[in-house]
Amino acid sequence: MVAASLAGVITLAVTATTAIPVSADSYSDSATLLNDMNLLRAHVGVASLALDNRLTSMAQGWVNQLAGQFMLAQNPSLAAQAPAGWVSLGENVGAGPTAQVLFNALAASPEHYANMVNSSFNSVGVAVAYSRGMLFVVEDFMQGPTSTAVLSAASAGTAGAVGGYRLATQRGDVLSFGASGPLGNGVPAVAGMAATPDGRGYWLATSVGAGYRVGVARF
Repeated sequence: MVAASLAGVITLAVTATTAIPVSADSYSDSATLLNDMNLLRAHVGVASLALDNRLTSMAQGWVNQLAGQFMLAQNPSLAAQAPAGWVSLGENVGAGPTAQVLFNALAASPEHYANMVNSSFNSVGVAVAYSRGMLFVVEDFMQGPTSTAVLSAASAGTAGAVGGYRLATQRGDVLSFGASGPLGNGVPAVAGMAATPDGRGYWLATSVGAGYRVGVARF
């Protein structure tokens, strides 16, 4: 029997005078944080984290409370609320003016960075909320069985609603969140995904080295 453990649960506040724009979008900010995190993991040779909707739901409930009370704190019920079968857990909690500024601050903090590149974690839930011009984020990490193996996020840009994005799963499904345009389902063994700069297409790479283009994307 593998002993379960609760990894460091870290909070971070990034002070700044820049206010969150009125057009702030939770889809776009969550996608930025997830995508940048997986790019960081790839840079250090660690596998991407799967986006687990159970962890995201748990994170969303907690970040809503934090933003509502304008405070930072760890979730005291993290272990109890986590999906059954977890082996280890971790949590990053932070607040800052924008998703990019907040990601950079998290990556610069040794404790937060350790959670983000921990090779034991295989899934994550990312949720954001807004209060008084600040972006709050909760990132819940887990080592354990995943519900949906999602690899990475790709920005939809002008292809759909502001902040829309797509997610590719390992089994080849492409999920759309506020994004229009082609989905290109049916690609086997997806290992990576990247959007075109204008969001009108994207590329998929498979674990056997094949590449696919969907929409307005060129090789």
